[in-house]
Amino acid sequence: PSLRAFGVAASVLVAGVLQAALLTPVLLRKGIKLGWSLRTSDPRVREMARNMVPILVGQGVLLFGTFFDAQVCTLFSHVHDTPVEGSVLGISFAYPLQEGALSAVTVAQRLYQFPLGVLGISLAVAALPTFSRLATRQDWHLWAEEVMRSLRLSVFVGLLTGVLMVALAGPIVQLLFQYGKFDAHDTARSARVLMIYGIGMWAFCAWHIILRGFYSIGDVRTPVKISCIFVPVNLALSLLLIWVDDVREAAFAISTSTTSMLSVVVGLGLLSRRTRRPLFDAPTSWALVKMLVGACFGALAVSWLRQQWLPIVRDIVDSIVAQRAIDTLGGLALGCGVILTLAALFRLSEVGMLLRFRREHMGIKR
Repeated sequence: PSLRAFGVAASVLVAGVLQAALLTPVLLRKGIKLGWSLRTSDPRVREMARNMVPILVGQGVLLFGTFFDAQVCTLFSHVHDTPVEGSVLGISFAYPLQEGALSAVTVAQRLYQFPLGVLGISLAVAALPTFSRLATRQDWHLWAEEVMRSLRLSVFVGLLTGVLMVALAGPIVQLLFQYGKFDAHDTARSARVLMIYGIGMWAFCAWHIILRGFYSIGDVRTPVKISCIFVPVNLALSLLLIWVDDVREAAFAISTSTTSMLSVVVGLGLLSRRTRRPLFDAPTSWALVKMLVGACFGALAVSWLRQQWLPIVRDIVDSIVAQRAIDTLGGLALGCGVILTLAALFRLSEVGMLLRFRREHMGIKR
């Protein structure tokens, strides 16, 4: 087991080296000189140094939440063959979480963070140069339009991926993790947590767009203030909900999703007031309603059709792994197809925007 763990760590290191090796020739061809240089007298370097900590804190809301979730989960989980009661600051209590709670939360967090990084954060990174260019020109009308357009696209992506997490949480966890000592009970626990993270996916994606909106106007401190408010709220909510019988480890997903949604609402309001531009209008509201309807129909279609094809797949395919792969991947493909089709029928521009983004920023050519 230790050798496998070191193997995973080594593979991450090797992947990082390969990524740098692939990017270096491209940068050199563009005439960018690479090297080590720290000129503390350069005003641009000093500005970056001043802004680095606020930006790290502002972008690290979810990471701080993940860290505190792990600490709380470890502290309040009962471990097999140990006393059923614990003590903190002289106060005795029965452990509210059972063994395996941390694994369930960690599995769910890794699964929602994958589409967030690949799609949600990628959209935000790609949007920042445009935001900054328009803010520098003080073209606030176009800046507001671009922010709203990016927000709509990020929410669309968040709803698409989130609703598939809700509809296929069990099959996804089963395909990727249910082997060896990770049994069906562990899958059910992880899937329940993943479903709740899926409900908050739109907010996780939208928050990164709002962050870039603040950064484009040179405001790195407002996101920090929002974080300083909601990180403690997240922690307090988790500590409260883990004692509820029907919640337990799902408390961490509930608190993270709830505080992320609140952060989006507060951040959008402050960004609008900061720039004196409305960032939420009637067309955007109507588009969000259409997105939500399409996402719900997609989830229902996946749930109903899985009931029809699962018995057929089990009769035809003998391999358990193949059955799980067909169930999961087929469900994901079907769900994406239904949601994208409905979005096109609803005349949502986000479908075309998503395809253009895929071509322009992921190297896909016609």
